[in-house]
Amino acid sequence: AILMEAICLGLTVLEETGLADSSKEMKVLDFACGSGEGHLAMDQWTAERAHRHQAVVAACDPYTYRAYEERMGGQCERWSFEDVAAGAMEHAHFDIVIAAFALHLIPSSYLKVVMTALARSCDYLVLASPHKRPKIDHNFAWELVGPEVLHHRIHVRCFTSLGGLERPLETPDVATVAAARARAAAAKAWAAAAAELEAVNTAKAVEAEEAEEAAMEAMREAAVREAELAEASIAEITAEVEVMNLASLRAALEGLGLDAHGKKQILAERLTAARIKSEVEGKIEDGSEDASEEQAPEPLNVAPLLKRKQKKGKKSAGGGMPQEQHPEDGDVEADMVADAYVPPLSRKEKEKRRKEEKKRLGREARQTQAHNDGVGDE
Repeated sequence: AILMEAICLGLTVLEETGLADSSKEMKVLDFACGSGEGHLAMDQWTAERAHRHQAVVAACDPYTYRAYEERMGGQCERWSFEDVAAGAMEHAHFDIVIAAFALHLIPSSYLKVVMTALARSCDYLVLASPHKRPKIDHNFAWELVGPEVLHHRIHVRCFTSLGGLERPLETPDVATVAAARARAAAAKAWAAAAAELEAVNTAKAVEAEEAEEAAMEAMREAAVREAELAEASIAEITAEVEVMNLASLRAALEGLGLDAHGKKQILAERLTAARIKSEVEGKIEDGSEDASEEQAPEPLNVAPLLKRKQKKGKKSAGGGMPQEQHPEDGDVEADMVADAYVPPLSRKEKEKRRKEEKKRLGREARQTQAHNDGVGDE
């Protein structure tokens, strides 16, 4: 990856100096290609900018051609350094030749012959080497252009061909250089805009993730608070039931319409379970109730309630212990009629009535206890 990055930097030098026109299709030779690093670097470089045209890439290597063909899927020539020096490329032409970690391996005895042969078939050279060798100048039919690039200890130099010492160096005119620099500036601006857009999208994604995490944390905290309140409510109910005597337990269970027979421990457990169930059901009703959908209560028919009150007044006027009620007394029927006329209650009203009911049960339990104590004294 580092080698391909270094080659891309060399190609950019050619583009910015106006020598390589990436807006047109170029023919490129990956010389001593290995497994195709130069080819991959060329593809990566053209893909980095929208205005760059895909290049046509050929390759040659007499030793690693199978690795190239398996990796890249294309044909690889078997040209060796000796073959190139002997004229194997005389009838070929390439815009750019990429030589990565190859030219420093050529023996100095025929390095000049190989370089001049390449100069006759190629216009520009991108040379990547682990050091500053080989030293190439106009005597080898190549002229250095642009600055040398050092990328992670990889030396990258760019050359323009002198045509095998048969033609002078062609210096691009001012208009060509200006156009190349304009294309490079536009490409950099496009890359900066793309990077800025990616940064904005990343920031939005991080912000959304943080908001989601905050919402989940709030939900967890609410659940913990709800659990703590539930535990406190259960502890309060349990403490209230524990201090009640047998008569109070029976009175409370009868008030809830539950079985009041059994030992004190069984009655305490039964009353505790009933009150906890009532507390939980009340919270569920409060949570599901929507205040915006509350309706005004219908007018209450007070006739059945007055009838019930009169009967209770007569019973209390007689004095003594409360008598056991039977269906024939008419109270059950009056209760059913009165319940039929109970209007819809708001959340606050339900909470208020629940507290009143709790107080009433406590009063009845105390009255029953006092009455039982009086009977015992007699």
